[in-house]
Amino acid sequence: MKKLLLAFSIFTASFALIACAGEADTTAPVLSGVEDVTVFVGGSFDPLAGVSAIDNVDGDITEDIRVSGTYNVDAQGTYFLRYTIEDAAGNRTESTRYLNVIIDPALLGDALVPNGDFGLGWAVWSATTGVEGGNAAYTVENGELKVAISSVAGGMWEPRLENNGIPFEQGQIYQISFDARAEAPRAIHIQVGELLTAAPWFTNFKPTTPVIVDLTTEMQTFTFSFRMDLEDNDNGSVLFEMGTVPGNSGTDNLITNVYLDNVVMTKVDTLVDTIAPVLEGVADGRVGLGSTFDPLEGVTVSDNVDGEIALSNVTVTGTVDVDTLGEYTLTYTVKDAAGNEAVVTRVITVGEAAAIDLSGNPDYGWRVFVNDWEGTSGSLEVVEGELVLTLDVLNVLDQNWKIQVIQDAFAMGTGVDNEGSIQFEAGKTYKATFDVRASTAGEVTLAIGHGANGWVPYFTETFNITTETETITIEFTLDDDAVDYSVPAQFKFEMGLLFAGAEAPQTFTVDNVALEVQEGEAFTATDLIVNGDFEPRGGLTTGWRAFTNSWEGSAGSLSNVNEQLVLTLDALNALDQNWKIQIIQDAFALGTGDDNVGSIQFEAGKTYKVSFDAKASVAGEVNLAIGHAGGGFTGYHTELFDVTTEMATYTFEFTLDGDLDYTVLAQFKLEMGLLFAGLEGPQTFTLDNVKIQVSEDGEFVDTDLIINGDFKPTAGFRSFLNDWEGTAGSLAARNGLLVLTLDSLNALDQNWKVQIIQDAFALGTGPDNAGSLQFEEGKTYKVSFDAKASVAGSATFIIGHAGGGFTGYVVEAFDVTTDLETYTFEFTLDGELDYSVLAQFKIEMGLLFAGLEGPQSFSLGNVSIEVSEDGEFVDAQIFINGDFE
Repeated sequence: MKKLLLAFSIFTASFALIACAGEADTTAPVLSGVEDVTVFVGGSFDPLAGVSAIDNVDGDITEDIRVSGTYNVDAQGTYFLRYTIEDAAGNRTESTRYLNVIIDPALLGDALVPNGDFGLGWAVWSATTGVEGGNAAYTVENGELKVAISSVAGGMWEPRLENNGIPFEQGQIYQISFDARAEAPRAIHIQVGELLTAAPWFTNFKPTTPVIVDLTTEMQTFTFSFRMDLEDNDNGSVLFEMGTVPGNSGTDNLITNVYLDNVVMTKVDTLVDTIAPVLEGVADGRVGLGSTFDPLEGVTVSDNVDGEIALSNVTVTGTVDVDTLGEYTLTYTVKDAAGNEAVVTRVITVGEAAAIDLSGNPDYGWRVFVNDWEGTSGSLEVVEGELVLTLDVLNVLDQNWKIQVIQDAFAMGTGVDNEGSIQFEAGKTYKATFDVRASTAGEVTLAIGHGANGWVPYFTETFNITTETETITIEFTLDDDAVDYSVPAQFKFEMGLLFAGAEAPQTFTVDNVALEVQEGEAFTATDLIVNGDFEPRGGLTTGWRAFTNSWEGSAGSLSNVNEQLVLTLDALNALDQNWKIQIIQDAFALGTGDDNVGSIQFEAGKTYKVSFDAKASVAGEVNLAIGHAGGGFTGYHTELFDVTTEMATYTFEFTLDGDLDYTVLAQFKLEMGLLFAGLEGPQTFTLDNVKIQVSEDGEFVDTDLIINGDFKPTAGFRSFLNDWEGTAGSLAARNGLLVLTLDSLNALDQNWKVQIIQDAFALGTGPDNAGSLQFEEGKTYKVSFDAKASVAGSATFIIGHAGGGFTGYVVEAFDVTTDLETYTFEFTLDGELDYSVLAQFKIEMGLLFAGLEGPQSFSLGNVSIEVSEDGEFVDAQIFINGDFE
């Protein structure tokens, strides 16, 4: 049937009946028959049928009724119509109605998936889009449903096509088949279950039958079967999920058009398996030269019928020579019990061993000391998870202390030079262990003590080191009555004499440094050594801490994994209260206050919304606790919620009434002791996208109450590239530096075509090119940062604002090299410009890379803006995340 969209406004010339002389007409006409109505798709509808208007003076004025609004009886939906009538005296009456256009149930038949061939358009079907960043448009073309995917986010569930309200019977086997293709090959995920309105949000009817299919550009028929083992359910759904689905074809073509047709579900007597298994963990990767590589490490195989398939069934063809630089292709092949085969290829690149420069990087907690005033030089790096001191120049090594690797407050950025960080106790017995080797064999000294007023040793012992990695264990008791062990100590390896007379370069390598304390007959672990396994200790978990009942045997640690906060619990014991395991943000976690001091300022009478994403290694209850400590815990808002093993979003709204003193800064806590009660470690809890919003004028707006809630090290920065001309790249934070990697370069004839920017748009607080930095007229500022690039040349530092072109407050070129250097710019803002406009911070570098091929890189670190106050420069407190933590 040809669709006809009717839009009309019915108005006919009116006439007035003259009232008796001297009488005023003040009574409005009466509209009748304007009621909601339902019609079937393709039916007829007359908006004036049964509608009338009677006036007390003018009589029947039905013909004067005006109707506004649009509707389409050939398209399913709800339409709004407004009816208006006015008498000769100007008295007006309005009324509204809804027109519901629905599918005639007789047309749907008795199919379990109604309108599975889209012969009725996409009636009955619905979609979830735009909730968490996955967007698509749905149309029916040539009898096929076209899903035009425009964006995907972090999950594979959105955008999603739904057919809801399907009855399922316990014990029944169902077979689902459908035709599908895509304009560019990609995978989709098919789910069957009940959608829920609260956590856990979904009941899976086929939990042991994952179905991910790889679409090609040709229409194919896919079929799978499953047994409904849950109780009867009349609210089932068949779901097609088209987000970041990790199929065997990869996820390179996520933004494309998907076409579906002939979705059919039938009851059958036997399971039919036609879906190939899914290989995960087989993405392209990189390994360091000389390292080890296991082609099956991290690989898993799941099948819609067989469940998890053992790795012994996976055949890998191709080899990786870790001792030779190059690219190596591996092919993985696996079959399920029904003979369905999956084949995936990956490329492994063997490159120079990745190294992490620890110079000035307190996130690692270690530093190097050399007699550089006499010519010795070296650098400290993490290479393949080990701490490596490389000495490039050796000179005047006549004392052991002239070369040291140290952990102290200065190394961790929490104190001055030679200030200790390790709190020992008099009379206690300790055990130090570490793995160590060097490029030459000899003696090294372990030195523990403090250097407040000259070196005060707590314990010193020399041990032998070889060129092979060995584990060294040293026990010692702090029992010297003349020593004050209450002063925090330094932990040092001294090795000046080890390299005396040797030729550079030389190396010293250490790993797995730990201190244990003796309790009774046994030694137990302590946290006295920070980052003894040489993983970043802070940075990406900044502002957060874990609390465990360590005194009863539980133990765990926080880490940032793929920009999510992960609490890993290695040991669990005596978990009879929820508070015994916690993730916390407070002043203590932020380093701005004592234990249990809050950091979040709430206001009485305000309404707040807290949201976050979470999952755990097991399903169960977790407690959200917001409040303050002091004489017990005072809860501003506490609420239990159910967490599952799948990442889900949780939202809580609450209003702070006047019963409590909300001027006390609050803590943010997630308590989960009972979640893990009775279990063995390891267990995990994962958290992401934590934020607190406040209601303003009926809408929730973001606040800055939560720090580092998205665990993204590039927060506050963005890149600008001339991508419309072919340049492409990405930002990442690595080892305290913001790194812009440019994979392809094109048409770089202007400096502005490649930029690193901090502004409101990068911070998420304003539109494109809106500034975020408030400068003041007449003030003198100092901007400094560290920078390097893959090539030497000129870049430009800019501060200014957009709007009617760009107004530069400061524009200054500087020469960047391939070595990290510090750049400083001082400037005074005179009265020539309007500095009340918030400014952007930019570094432009298009011409630096002109004519080159990718990849190229630009690294930025330690950005700060200071303002002159009383002749001294102090932090202006206008720049965000300048250290990329």
